[in-house]
Amino acid sequence: MRNLFLLAIIVFILPVESKADNNDIKKGIELFEKSDFSGAKTFFESYLKQNPSSDTAVFYLGRIFFQEKNFDKSIEFFEKAVKMKDKNSGYHFWLGIVSGRKAQDASVLKQPGLAKKMKNEMEMAINLDPSNLNARINLAMFYIKAPGIMGGSFEKANEQAKEIKKLDYLQGLNIYMEIYKQEGKFDLAEKEIQNGIEKFPENTDLQFQLAYVYEELKNYEKAIFTFERIIKIDPTKIYAYYRIGRVGAMFNTNSEKAADCLKKYIQSGPAENLPSLAWGHYRLGMVYENLGDKNLAKSEYETALSLDPNHKEAKAALSKL
Repeated sequence: MRNLFLLAIIVFILPVESKADNNDIKKGIELFEKSDFSGAKTFFESYLKQNPSSDTAVFYLGRIFFQEKNFDKSIEFFEKAVKMKDKNSGYHFWLGIVSGRKAQDASVLKQPGLAKKMKNEMEMAINLDPSNLNARINLAMFYIKAPGIMGGSFEKANEQAKEIKKLDYLQGLNIYMEIYKQEGKFDLAEKEIQNGIEKFPENTDLQFQLAYVYEELKNYEKAIFTFERIIKIDPTKIYAYYRIGRVGAMFNTNSEKAADCLKKYIQSGPAENLPSLAWGHYRLGMVYENLGDKNLAKSEYETALSLDPNHKEAKAALSKL
């Protein structure tokens, strides 16, 4: 249940009550947008005492409590904002977001109620503003991830994906990919991505998705070819080198090319959000083992462990040698 919700954390630019209120409250909004949540909290609490009818102040306090992971207080303030302006799509959206986030950590008994609240608020946000893209994305992901007994439905997810695609083609395509992945319909996923690539041939995110689909279809040659195409489009996408090496290592194919790509990946010094150097050396060890060179494989596994002593896979591989 913890991975039930996709939380689209975005910043809504919301209307305020009046020109005077706009001028006064602008300071607090600026503090919030600069991520000075402590300063913004002090400002909005003081502002609300002097302006108790300010739904904007109530809303931003809900956002601040969300940032503080105080989800009970966040729900309390978003519910207040909704009562003050129940026709505001953004308020309903954020009440849905925090309900979904709280559900991730809630007990089994409380999760269904919070999940239902999240779904209902997203639906309300969409009814009030059909162009609320983030509400549609979150509702679609709910339908995809939630079990049927709690309201999950691939049919309803497809309905949302269709509308999302009208608002943002690529976001809609991403939702379709999630649906097809969950249903195991990778042939449909391939067709959908190919249509996207025709529209956006230089979009490397689509190319990555296509390569992943080829991996699922066990068409490793096409997967490697697609990763190579990514590098041609944008040489800075060094993760493609790692993926070529990973495919070669895991499925014992194109070993020489896999080794070369992993060496390039290691030499590039990958960023923190990419697989670590330890993983690069571990995969290279796998490739050498596939090639029958146990000495080089052992050296790479040892290097992986020197970089990450807790690398379980490298430990296991080394012990087998």
